[in-house]
Amino acid sequence: MGKTEEKEESRIEELQDLEASLEDCLAADRRNWITIYRNMRRVEKENLWAARPETRSFTQWVNGLAARMQVHVSLLWARLKAGRTYEEFAQRQASAGRQVPDIESISVATVSPETINLCATVAGKNADKMDALITSAISGELKREDLRTAARAARAARKEAGEKLPTNAYTAIKPEERERTDDEKALTAADVLMAIRRNQEWVGSPDPRPYIPRKYYVFDEFRAATGSSRSARRLDALIAETLTVAEADTVHLIGVEIKVSVADLNQDHKMQEYTNFVDRFFLAIPDTEEMISAVENVKLPEWGVITVDANGKVKVLHAASLKPGILRDKTLTTALIKMI
Repeated sequence: MGKTEEKEESRIEELQDLEASLEDCLAADRRNWITIYRNMRRVEKENLWAARPETRSFTQWVNGLAARMQVHVSLLWARLKAGRTYEEFAQRQASAGRQVPDIESISVATVSPETINLCATVAGKNADKMDALITSAISGELKREDLRTAARAARAARKEAGEKLPTNAYTAIKPEERERTDDEKALTAADVLMAIRRNQEWVGSPDPRPYIPRKYYVFDEFRAATGSSRSARRLDALIAETLTVAEADTVHLIGVEIKVSVADLNQDHKMQEYTNFVDRFFLAIPDTEEMISAVENVKLPEWGVITVDANGKVKVLHAASLKPGILRDKTLTTALIKMI
């Protein structure tokens, strides 16, 4: 046997060993995502997939592996993406002289692959934002549900802006495409929505009576339908809360429309219609002089305004009047249906 044949046989054996390890991981504990990532990454970097004559690409190898192991191929790609993203994050932190846990030392109890991938989705091409989100996720400051909400808002905003959303590993954002920016004022709708989800004190002081439950729930992209037509309005956020009610078995509905640019604020001519569906209505904007000045020229006296700063702090600039809209009961019914 020549050296070439020996080398190819060695590569096939190496690939088979890695595949066996992957199969063991997936059979024993799918949460052991670090080992899954490491093995897949090695197959990719060393082109071991080519050891199989019938395999023409790494993608084809991943698809075949998923079929043989009877798992969803998206599970494998998600772990590969999470591992790549975390190592990209770790490399940037090391370059800045900051220490973060090595990928081998983190676990699903610390941060899951879904959490890492959600951080990347929310941040888009903003490297600094992605690093800040992953750092917060590692420390336990971020809830996964908050990230899911922010990710939906980020995708919706990019789609509305005409950006092409990543659909697979080849169209995903590459490390070299990420931008470093220190512009802390450049908040996105996803940032504002996440801040609203994580802070409830801004709605008002809780009623001191002990028999009133303390509830605060945020629905994002809430579809508010009139029932008389197929068209519907979508509130950026609907908040159902009992923090400020005076009687038990009562809930207040707060509608929030998020605006992060002056142009978007000035061009939205349907905001008044949202008040029909809620008890109080707020505009949520970044805490900048430009946006604060612009919102004063747009808001009606009964509308409230909240600002969000770079640290995610929510502040009430103007309180909203309590004026139940004529369709608020329909909104309440829709919210209940969503929760059952």
